[in-house]
Amino acid sequence: MDEHFELNFAEIMAKKRHPRNGRGKKMKNIYLISMKAENALRVLQRVASVFSRNRINIEQLNVFAAEIGNISHLNITICSESCLVKRVIKQLNKVIEVHEIEVNPSVQDAA
Repeated sequence: MDEHFELNFAEIMAKKRHPRNGRGKKMKNIYLISMKAENALRVLQRVASVFSRNRINIEQLNVFAAEIGNISHLNITICSESCLVKRVIKQLNKVIEVHEIEVNPSVQDAA
């Protein structure tokens, strides 16, 4: 299963890395966002709606229960511009049920 994940992730990164073109479009990069949130009803919907409102497609989503009681751990892989990622992180911090957010920009350099 890990090999399958690695292959899919590499394929996503290969397809989604767009260099800056002559028309002034910004470069999109792959980001891995890890967060801890309450394991409650509609939390996943609230988190996903933040990405939807900003027109960011979620490439990959993993959710699993953490060791701590009523907490879930979410790993979200997206492809976007850095300015949009910063805006999404600010909006995710406003979601009451979200406790901790980490952004791994080093994922963009892999591959």
